[in-house]
Amino acid sequence: MAVSLITAANAGFWTALPIQPKFLRDLSSLVFSGYYMLSPDNADEKSRKFNYNTSANHLRAAFELVRNPYLAFVSSLKRKTLITNLTFEIPRPRNSIYVRPVKASIWYNKPIEELKNETKMIFHIHGGGFVSTYSELHADSLTAWAIQTDLPIISIDYHLAPEYPFPYALDECFEAYVSIMRSLGLCVGLSGTVEPDVVFTGDSAGGNIATATLLKIILHNRELQESGSTERPLKKPVSIVLTYPALDLGPAGVCGKREMDLIRQQAEDDGNDTLLEKKNRIVETYFAGLKPVPMKALVKPGTVFEDHDDRPILTLSSRILFFQDAILAAPALYCMVLLYTGTDRGSTDFKNEPLMSPLWADETLLSEFPKTYITCGDIDPLVDDSVMFASRLRNARRKHVETDRDLATTDIVEIKLLTAISHGFLQFEDVWPQARAIYQDIGEWFLRSFADADALTKLTKNTRVLPAPEEFADVKLYHDPFQPGRNGFVHY
Repeated sequence: MAVSLITAANAGFWTALPIQPKFLRDLSSLVFSGYYMLSPDNADEKSRKFNYNTSANHLRAAFELVRNPYLAFVSSLKRKTLITNLTFEIPRPRNSIYVRPVKASIWYNKPIEELKNETKMIFHIHGGGFVSTYSELHADSLTAWAIQTDLPIISIDYHLAPEYPFPYALDECFEAYVSIMRSLGLCVGLSGTVEPDVVFTGDSAGGNIATATLLKIILHNRELQESGSTERPLKKPVSIVLTYPALDLGPAGVCGKREMDLIRQQAEDDGNDTLLEKKNRIVETYFAGLKPVPMKALVKPGTVFEDHDDRPILTLSSRILFFQDAILAAPALYCMVLLYTGTDRGSTDFKNEPLMSPLWADETLLSEFPKTYITCGDIDPLVDDSVMFASRLRNARRKHVETDRDLATTDIVEIKLLTAISHGFLQFEDVWPQARAIYQDIGEWFLRSFADADALTKLTKNTRVLPAPEEFADVKLYHDPFQPGRNGFVHY
């Protein structure tokens, strides 16, 4: 039912896209959507047509349905209101090459004056295929988490491709985090006296950017160490929570031996072989009970040969298995990747660009990841990314971390595959109420992450890191953006 409604809405909004002026387009979108709800075959045909002739404008129309003022009003009626929900700007670090500050919003269910008492925060990076949406369109999940956790959520409204291709959005998120840490949270309204504990979270494209931001933090700290710098390393987030993340931007059609080994390992580690069975069934269907003639019967006696049965079994990637997905069809997916990565990269192998495809980052980098939580539907075109990333994190721990093997592998990542669920469910509470239960589960992960961090602090008897006296000068360069007269941007 939910998929049918979304397909009809997409078809209606795409049909109305050329209409001007805007108020007439907004009304027409609803009228056309109503027509397509009554004519699902025409809705499917319209969706196929636009998916195979897609553009940035088509993607934005599909992903930003709730931007329609009438739908936005209806959606707001059933949503609880937060005590604090403001937009502001985070200043860039002093050594940034960029001019513009970073746009952000705060989602917080307490008065703004209480922010200075907080020592924990959630750092949110929204999805939208790198090309669309902004924090306000994720209001359902952000509001639910702010109420459940009672903690401030800082959501980054990064600039979108294709106007701002890679690495602009990634640099915005990284530099916003740098400013938060260097100001001890002052630039987002915290006290400016201790380093806050932070949980990263992102969905879809936001999951890619969140993971790449964490990689940049690890790389930054390594550079400081290797250069002998006296600058304090950046504190890493206490965990990262990913929802259907896009972690491999390379072209993926077939799962080879490496990919299948990772998927098989994850099935063994978690005792969940649903995805593996799906892939094996596809191969069996193709063969239709037929088998290759044994090589032994085809070659001369004494010939050395490789038998068919000894070759690695190939199967289709989830991007191809579910290429007709109503939310994330294959042509739309590759359109997003092209718009984000830019058209001037020639034959770049994105698997060797870890900040584009974090799935294939070096194991020594992945071994430094904090606890990672992943949620994804098992018929999502991106489900392979989630499953293989979980395996790679565990492999990295096995090889590069000196600790108990069980702790190093099973405790580093927790993955939840949702049966018969596809992409984008965080956005569909209005038509799929089951999303609320998923909000709750993810909120529990946030709370567990902070509780684990507190327990570790007590166990190791570490205290929160205070800046050295000479570093207070850095903190004083920042200002609380919510003080009267402040707009969150400061010139150095």
